[in-house]
Parts: sequence; C-alpha cells; structure tokens
Amino acid sequence: MSATKEEAKPLTGGNNKESKVVDFPLCVKVCGAVCCVLTVIFIVLYIVAINVLTDMAIGKFVTLNDTKVEEWTGPDVTQESLVYNNWWPGCGTVSSMDDFDGKCGEPCFSADLMEDVRAFNKEHPGKRVKYFSRDQEGVENVGLEGWWLPAPSGGESAPRIILQHGFTENSNTFRPFLAAYMLRKIGFSVLLNNFRDHGYSDKSSNHVYEWGDAYPYDLLGAWDYARMDPDGSLGGEMATEKVGIMGFSKGAFTTVNAFGLEGDVPAVWVDSPPFEPKVVFATGAAKELGGLAFVAPLIVDPVWDRVEDHAASFNVDINKNLPAEVLPAGPDKKRPIFVTSNINDGTVPIGEMDSLVALLETYPEKYSVDTWKNDGTCNGDNHCVDHLSNFEEYSKKLCEFWKPVFEMSKDSC
Repeated sequence: MSATKEEAKPLTGGNNKESKVVDFPLCVKVCGAVCCVLTVIFIVLYIVAINVLTDMAIGKFVTLNDTKVEEWTGPDVTQESLVYNNWWPGCGTVSSMDDFDGKCGEPCFSADLMEDVRAFNKEHPGKRVKYFSRDQEGVENVGLEGWWLPAPSGGESAPRIILQHGFTENSNTFRPFLAAYMLRKIGFSVLLNNFRDHGYSDKSSNHVYEWGDAYPYDLLGAWDYARMDPDGSLGGEMATEKVGIMGFSKGAFTTVNAFGLEGDVPAVWVDSPPFEPKVVFATGAAKELGGLAFVAPLIVDPVWDRVEDHAASFNVDINKNLPAEVLPAGPDKKRPIFVTSNINDGTVPIGEMDSLVALLETYPEKYSVDTWKNDGTCNGDNHCVDHLSNFEEYSKKLCEFWKPVFEMSKDSC
C-alpha cells in the first residue's frame, strides 16, 4: 500500500512548522576559524620546540664535547703555565702573565693573586699519575690520569683530598686548578682527578656524559688510589680517615654520589651541587627559550624523557645513584659534609643546595652538615666562582672544615 501525501510529509515534532537553520554572525565564524588556525599553529610550534630542544639537550647533556673536556691539556702544560694559559672570569683566555697587568680580573681578583699562584706552582710543580676507575659490575673499567700535587710541607703524612672538576671541564680548568692551590697552601696534598673521556684520562666505549652512572666509580677509583698508593707514586699508603673529597658543580654532584655509595669516605666539601640533573636541564632550557621561557613547563618533561632514552641507548642511566637514593643508605657515623653555593647561580639554582641540605638534615645520625650561601658574582660569572671572588674567606672556611676532619688544630686558620 503506497503512502499518502499526508504520510509522506516529514515529521516536525508536535507541529508542522518548518525547521530553521541558525545562521551565526560573521564575526563568530571568523573567530572560530582563527581559533582553529591558532590551535593548529600552537600544536605545530609545540612539536617543533620539543624536537629542537631535544636535539639541543642531547647535544649538551649526553653527547660529549671533546674540545671542551680536553681544553688546556697540551703536552707541555705545567701547573705554573696553567696560570697564564687558561680562561679566567673578566680576563677571558690569557696567554701571558702580562695579560693580568691591565687589571682584567678586578674587582673579583687581583694580578697579585695570579702571581702568587704562579710562583707557588713553579716551586711545587707536582706530577701526573695514572690509575683506574673502581671495579663495579656493569660499569666499564677505564684508565684515568690526574695531577698529584703534594703539600709543600708535611711530606708523606699530609692528609689527601681528591678534587673533582665539573661539567665539560677537566683538571686544568680554573675552578679545580685554583682550589688545588688553596688546599695545598693550607697543608693538604691533592689528587686532581679527571673523569673518563676528560682531560688526560682514557676514552670509554660509551664516550658520552655519564652523570651518576659511571662517574662515581671514577671518583672512587681516584680515592682508592690516593689511599692505597699501589705503585708507590704518592709516598705510601694513607689511612682511610685521612683522605677526603671535594667537588665543583657536576663534580660536586658526583662527590655526593660517591659519599653515599662509600661509607668510609670521612668527609666531603661540595660547591654548587645539582640535586637532580633534570632541574639543571630545566634551568638551562628556560634560558635557551628566552622570551618564550613561560612554555618551558610544558616541554621539559617530554624533552627530558627523550634525553633519558637517548642516554639509555648507550646503557647509561643519567639518574643512577641520585643523592636521594644513595644518601639514606649511608652509615650512622655523623660524617661531615660542607655544602656551599651562590644565591645568584644561574646554572645550578640555589634550590638544589636547599634540597640536598634538607635531605641531609633528615639523617642527623648519618651526617653533620655545614652550609654557606654566598651572594655576588665574579666579573659577571655566578657559577662556582666564590673561591675566586671571596678567596680569603673561602680559604679560611676550607681550613676550618678540613683540619678537624683530619684531627688537626684549627689555630693556623
């Protein structure tokens, strides 16, 4: 049976009124289109930003820069020549003692200080020594080489301190180089250690920045060597309680790693230590983004995940042996640790020091904590420069910290 005309009419609810199509104003249509276009642009820019920042982060945090890590390590380098063949804040690269005569270091440091360091190192030149990283399952054993710089007085009985350089640096860069002079003047012998792939040390199979993965075992290998003197180059064995560790920046991070892993290290001094590598990356990322720094929180996590994945492709765990992981496992010995940083530090933010100190103070039975926050810069530089800009007070605090550790009188401090 065919439908009637009445039956063929479309249903319109309870009445027969025609449906009306809503026609939005032109401005609404334009706004909607613009929003869609902006959303697409934002998504594209977001993806591009992540990719660009990932390449940049991998290039800085994982891919090793051979030029930087081997800088100032020529065959004719001596402790004396490193004073006037180096880079100093305010002066830049110098090639002669005459370069300091123009007062390029002032107001941070004087030409007289540079002359004092040169004269001292000429009289007490030290020598380079070879040793190995500590054996550890899953970590390649690598040959290391650093500077043995004995105390000018005290002979074989002088306590020993391992001094660890920071990120993209080596034993010859100005930070550890100057600190070694300071420690020797106080009366301690110094082993200036180079990480694998840095300075004079051998190249590893991975040949990437290893952070908390392999570096703690490089540092502990240096500590073992300074204690045991297996080849007789240092004047004989030294009691474990007379061998400490000091580090700058990433070297300070590694020092904390080693302090947690090795309960027999008697004490450590750390200057500007990162608490987590990711925070240091986030700080650098905000700098690189400049005026777009406000988007950093949106891209830090995905970019850092990619950095971790890239490091893992070399069997490197950047987050291995973090302070929060290893320090709680330390022995109940109330071991001394001195933590210092600068509130203006734009590389390792002061909050990293605060996080480390907060963790240490959670375990008063394990650690005895001293702290010192500095303010100011050295000719515009604000990272690990307080021992240069505040030389006398820094030296005094080093003396007052280390001498009691080694059961020595502080009267000369």
